[in-house]
Amino acid sequence: MQFFLRACQTAGLALILLFVSAWTGYSQSESFNFTTNGQVRAIVRSGNMIYVGGSFTQIGPNTPYGVGVNVTTGTFIGGYARPNGIVRVSIPDGSGGWYIGGDFTGIGTVTRSRVAHILATGAVDAGFTADANDNVNALVLNGTTLYVGGLFTTVNGTARLRVAAVSATTGVVDPGFTANANNTVNALVLNGTTLYVGGNFTTVNGTTARLRVAAVSATTGVVDPGFTADANSIVNALAVNGTTLYVGGAFTTVNSVSRSNVAAVSATTGVVDPGFTADANSIVTALAVNGSTLYVGGLFTTVNSVSRSGIAAVSATTGVVDPGFTADANNTVNALAVNGTTLYMGGLFNIVNGASRSNVAAVSAATGAVDPGFTANAIPPL
Repeated sequence: MQFFLRACQTAGLALILLFVSAWTGYSQSESFNFTTNGQVRAIVRSGNMIYVGGSFTQIGPNTPYGVGVNVTTGTFIGGYARPNGIVRVSIPDGSGGWYIGGDFTGIGTVTRSRVAHILATGAVDAGFTADANDNVNALVLNGTTLYVGGLFTTVNGTARLRVAAVSATTGVVDPGFTANANNTVNALVLNGTTLYVGGNFTTVNGTTARLRVAAVSATTGVVDPGFTADANSIVNALAVNGTTLYVGGAFTTVNSVSRSNVAAVSATTGVVDPGFTADANSIVTALAVNGSTLYVGGLFTTVNSVSRSGIAAVSATTGVVDPGFTADANNTVNALAVNGTTLYMGGLFNIVNGASRSNVAAVSAATGAVDPGFTANAIPPL
């Protein structure tokens, strides 16, 4: 198994450099493109071996912006076309490949502006083009439709303000879907025939007031008149679980109800769930639902006044912090993904539960214990 490791959406993290204990699966040209996380002070060659010494603690293949890694071990998998700019979001295509979005303008030798489809072979899908004229922050795949959210105002030259639906096969813009937002879109999540949109906008489709959260028809983009979940500041993350929509960001109220950076609302009406409270003391940037558990990632140090650094597991029903889960990171957690009994986390940290993990870690979804067998350390640029 494998997954596509993306650069985290954080200022100053311009690329990802991957260190692994066994460098396998890369081409000959890749094998000469290694990077250290500190100064190199000595190099000596003996036969076909080179000894490198210095003040670094890690050395590995230079794999800027995005790379395939083994989901069990974190081992680098070579052969994938590489983006030339930051990847802010990646999602599986269901066939072993990925759709990716971000700030890039090319993948390998192929021109692709901020959205691309990478096949299971590692090659760029030549038949898919959905070029956006500004950053892409969110992607959702639904059958033959790919939804795109970000900062853009056009996709393939067609006017689409920060939200678009395109063919997952060709990238052609869906002429029947319009959900224009007047400011940044950071998050998208689909629930049946409804697409939820989160970000920093205040109107959708020109005249409909929706403060940073909206529900629109997945077919037409028409705003759902029965759903209102207005947040008083930026929304960074959305997750849905049945009849509940979870919202994460930098807000202090939703629908004028006090909620600090995390809230649960009715997926039908947007009414705040009075029984759910998971107040974080700082910004939330990621959410992931797994059964009866909601995982929350961000810059916080407490949730409901319980000490939790950067990541917490709470009851999806009540928001009560799970006392059995601790995966404290020493800095921001920006991305979360659950796979069975494993929770993957990415961000700006270098320690998780006292273990050295550079910006990427795998932990037990039940306890938060660090997986000792998974090492895919992402080294920021010097």
